[in-house]
Amino acid sequence: YLLNENNKPLKAECKQICEQTGALLHPVDDIATYVEVAGQRIPVSRAEAMEAKHFGDPGLRLLCFKPSSLLKDHHRIFHAYFVYPNEKGVRGSAVFLSALISSLLE
Repeated sequence: YLLNENNKPLKAECKQICEQTGALLHPVDDIATYVEVAGQRIPVSRAEAMEAKHFGDPGLRLLCFKPSSLLKDHHRIFHAYFVYPNEKGVRGSAVFLSALISSLLE
């Protein structure tokens, strides 16, 4: 959106307001974050929430691979997962995927 007077872009700003007092709320000090587990709200800090989102390096761990001829009826077979390389996000992912496919075909 542009400002009418000078056609400069408008700057969007979001603020949280307390329903009871009408005061502005500070996003870190005044707003609580929680995780709902078994119907109960468990408070967590913003740092803990961010840590849970980024708990490790991206990766893929292949536990085993069997040809479909060796699978029995009682084995749990799920739908296929497709893995695509993303060189912008993870450097070397195209080489890794190529090596993975080669090893699975052996």
